[in-house]
Amino acid sequence: MRNTLQSNMEDKQINLNSIINNVNLLKIELKILKEHNKPTQELNNIIEELKNKNIEYNDILIELYKKVDIYQYLKNMFSNDGVRKSIIGNIIRPVNVYLSEFLKKLESSHKVSLNDEFDATVCELESVEIDPETISKGEDRKINMAIALSYLKLILKFKHTNILFLDEIFDGIDVDNVDIILKILKELAIEHNLNIICVHHNLMNLNNFTRIIKANKYIFSDIEDSLNQSM
Repeated sequence: MRNTLQSNMEDKQINLNSIINNVNLLKIELKILKEHNKPTQELNNIIEELKNKNIEYNDILIELYKKVDIYQYLKNMFSNDGVRKSIIGNIIRPVNVYLSEFLKKLESSHKVSLNDEFDATVCELESVEIDPETISKGEDRKINMAIALSYLKLILKFKHTNILFLDEIFDGIDVDNVDIILKILKELAIEHNLNIICVHHNLMNLNNFTRIIKANKYIFSDIEDSLNQSM
């Protein structure tokens, strides 16, 4: 858009310069004609027409400059320091609050916060920053789970949905932490009237589920669908 406006402005400026040169040449011719007492009405008409075009092109240039100013303002507004920064800041703040809460529930030994680029800073002992690569696989999965839950909770605050699919999210997480995550998911399901469907290949505590579908693969697949009687 900016390139198009700039190109239009340059074309109009060239045309305006050409008109100004023509007017100046005609003025010289008019002066010569007057000196020789020749008819000048036709030449006066041409000069008047060129003056009108000059005014017209000036008006067009003014409008183009206005559009350039508006474009620059919008560009600044949506830049990293404008509305985008404000929107990201409004997202990051509550996400970091939720993240802290979920890490406590998951009994994580690390403190994690996201910056405006959505990069995570991981600290242990409250304030000592560490390299995320040094974290164990289980702890890394736990932190990623807390981040995902934080995003989910923020979305559910503003966007109603009634179903959520989670596929193999417990891989690499020990049984005790799986139970904690399931309890957190159950709280979210109750709070937001949300149906959460978890797909998992290993055995887990089924007491947190209202409905259980088991698929056993032998020669043919055997599917067992049942309500959890302990709920």
